Amino acid sequence: MHVTPDESHLLARFCAGFRPRRERLVGLEYELLPIDPDSGHAIPYDDPGGGPSVRRVLERIRDEHGWRQVGGDPPLELARHGSRITLEPGAQIELSARPHARLADAEQELAEYLAELREVSEPIGVAWLAMGTQPLSTPDEVPVIPKPRYRIMTAYLPTRGALALWMMRTTAGAQVNLDVESPEQAADMLRLGLWAAPAFNALFANSPLAAGNPTGNLSHRGRIWREVDPDRCGLPEPSCAENATVADYAGWVMDAPMFFVQRDGELIDMAGVPFREFLARGARGVSPRFEDWDLHLTTVFPEARLKSYLELRSVDGNRLDAVMGFAALAAGLVYGGPEVSAAALDLFRGWSYAERVRLLEDAARDALEARTPAGDELGAVAEELLALARRGLASFDPSAAAYLDPLVDRARGRRPPARDALDAWHGDWETSRNALLAHGQP
Repeated sequence: MHVTPDESHLLARFCAGFRPRRERLVGLEYELLPIDPDSGHAIPYDDPGGGPSVRRVLERIRDEHGWRQVGGDPPLELARHGSRITLEPGAQIELSARPHARLADAEQELAEYLAELREVSEPIGVAWLAMGTQPLSTPDEVPVIPKPRYRIMTAYLPTRGALALWMMRTTAGAQVNLDVESPEQAADMLRLGLWAAPAFNALFANSPLAAGNPTGNLSHRGRIWREVDPDRCGLPEPSCAENATVADYAGWVMDAPMFFVQRDGELIDMAGVPFREFLARGARGVSPRFEDWDLHLTTVFPEARLKSYLELRSVDGNRLDAVMGFAALAAGLVYGGPEVSAAALDLFRGWSYAERVRLLEDAARDALEARTPAGDELGAVAEELLALARRGLASFDPSAAAYLDPLVDRARGRRPPARDALDAWHGDWETSRNALLAHGQP
């Protein structure tokens, strides 16, 4: 019998994803920017003239390292042993690694992937930059890959935010995914991810350059995300409240406009239709299905996001050692037990929603030197978070605490990776090339 979903159905479906697991796992998603090492400009997905391209990289890694192509031609996604290689709109490459119980195993998988990527990329003139923004190329210089969802997003998002195309085509980040065991814990850890987002962004700020110039923002990627779409990005106000529930987050997602639904393998443009409205009466000749909710959950982009697990999304693209530091920090805070997570939440209590938004904006500009509403530098807050994460890792993955050590030095010195990038920049690509490539080496 066909059942038409309503809000209660979808909330129950959502909450069913939060359950105890046999093991607590850590998943990493790691994006890199494709560049021409000689010119410093973005490498396109394809080059009909046979020049360097991301398509050729995908074909080579598929053919030489046992990755399986998902879907037809042209190649846009590869899979192997539970991991996936996908592309962001501007041909940024992303590894969605399979979840691991130990961070050392996650690091080994990423290191093996990076070795394969270098092996197939260097001979054809493609380099990969582990930073948050393309240093030279602007959106109009970066073609969108041939994927229907990105055509829909390219048409809609610029109506919502002035920097939407910069986000789609010129930015890269790193993400940590963690299990949550109940709706109550999911709401608490989502709140922690949102409240701590400025500190995460500040500690890993690594995007001070865009269009060939310093931007004045240590995380220009963080600045760009502030002007993408206020309906689906940033800090969801309902989930920032002290006693917010999973239902509050689900309600925010329902109010967010859709991009599309899928029918018979094809995307149908629903851009701008609030999901709640679609659920109530359908839209554009299409009736709602349960799977439309699952898809819609993936098309909102807050600083921390819930699906059947928690995603922490505030960090710029960085070198592998920094990404492992972020994984250790996140896992220590979320998996370290209620005392650790409660102490972390206490660092951010008592601020208004407007103060939280302002701090996120200040963090993008000033990183660890930004000041909280309480007057503390974010560097000091980051130091406390790192100490709490070290405590938390003792009961989850003690050996992973070593990943935190370089971050402690950065927090104490108020020196995010962006400072190193600025030191490597000497005014133009020609004089900065070697130093910036070394800084951005994954």
